[in-house]
Amino acid sequence: MSIGRDGLPQGNPNVCSDPYQPTFWLGKPGTLTQLRVPNADYARMLDDKYAVHSLLDGQAADRSPYACRTWSFTHEWLKPDVATIFFEYATRQRGFGPFIFVDPHAKNLLTPNQASGTDALHTTEGFAVTGTGEALSSSTEWFQQGERSLAWTLSPPVTGSGGLLRVVAPSGLYGWCMPINARFAFSGYIKQGIGADISVSATPRVVLMNGSGQVQSIVSGTTIVTVTGAAQAFCVTGTVPVASLGTYLEPQISVTGASVTGASVVLLDQLQFEIAPTGQCSTWEYGQGQQLVSVRVDGETVPRVLRSSIGYVITEVT
Repeated sequence: MSIGRDGLPQGNPNVCSDPYQPTFWLGKPGTLTQLRVPNADYARMLDDKYAVHSLLDGQAADRSPYACRTWSFTHEWLKPDVATIFFEYATRQRGFGPFIFVDPHAKNLLTPNQASGTDALHTTEGFAVTGTGEALSSSTEWFQQGERSLAWTLSPPVTGSGGLLRVVAPSGLYGWCMPINARFAFSGYIKQGIGADISVSATPRVVLMNGSGQVQSIVSGTTIVTVTGAAQAFCVTGTVPVASLGTYLEPQISVTGASVTGASVVLLDQLQFEIAPTGQCSTWEYGQGQQLVSVRVDGETVPRVLRSSIGYVITEVT
């Protein structure tokens, strides 16, 4: 009885010689598994819960401000050691989900509302401040793109040693997840409010936490003194360290308390948090978030014993 080939047949996508062979990451923080996309393309479906209602005087459209993505992959001629990975996720043998999914096509890992400076929802969802003396709002006073920006109001005395704006992960985890040794970049635009606000010293940074959410290190960018006039671009880059139970990352902006001598407004827009292969901040793209997903196998064929062709579906659950 044949037990299959020692190698894969030529022309099969798993032996593709194309230098562009994108990979994605699936799993839990600290145990992300790197898997290669079976072809140069794959299906990504977006469900934005759109419905049209028939009324007595016409029709009305109802569309959710949130969307759910589904990814479909088909791998062919997999050896057992590779095929088992998908079945382990689908049958919960790598633990109960949901799992983190790092899509190579999703450049900006911030949510649409975070990336656009509140354009998507007209609320401050996805941002948080530390407390006393700080407030957030969606502002039309200035924008780098779209129609709005995030307005961060600080008034003395601010809490603790200074003000702190957090860009909160949509997954509900401690922060964003990236594979170890990946290079990351946090970028955006910042400026002082147009009114008679005072300048403050703001520092963009990325906080790295361990699997328990405890701060391990902070990567800071150049401190910016906000002034009236044109917005100033910022960029923070670094590398994800090796850590047990994974590493969580959270972009933040800190303002020194000594610089808040009066009421001040800091405006932020066009934010981006990305895996940066070049180690540099790149051109802004729309936010897609980082998804928590479930995994299911969608059919298997056995073209030859000890070879499997598997279709599987990854569905966003956040």
